[in-house]
Amino acid sequence: MRPDKAQVAFAAMLQAHPDIRVLYASNDMMAAGALLAAKGAGKDVKIIGTDGLPGPAGGIEAVAKGDWVATFTYPTGAKEAIEMSKKILLDCATEVDKTVTVETTAITAENAKQLMGK
Repeated sequence: MRPDKAQVAFAAMLQAHPDIRVLYASNDMMAAGALLAAKGAGKDVKIIGTDGLPGPAGGIEAVAKGDWVATFTYPTGAKEAIEMSKKILLDCATEVDKTVTVETTAITAENAKQLMGK
């Protein structure tokens, strides 16, 4: 979702439910829009994003500046998918793991500034 759509949606949510204190967004762009809506409504809402995007519009900087309380990296699992494909196609594996876990990183006030340059 684009930030502008998230801003409109969250502004409506805040009108319907003015006691919202925390928002978890499915991506950093939604979190950015939600922050604008919260500020526009004069509300102090703790915002958590997902993506951990770098750069000036990303979640890492938003956490480092104190605009959000956290964001989380969201790995694509591409490396793991390629490894699984190689096992099936090249090694002729008849069985592969049914569950693949990819590592994520919590980005908080404690580590955001160190992660900004990465």
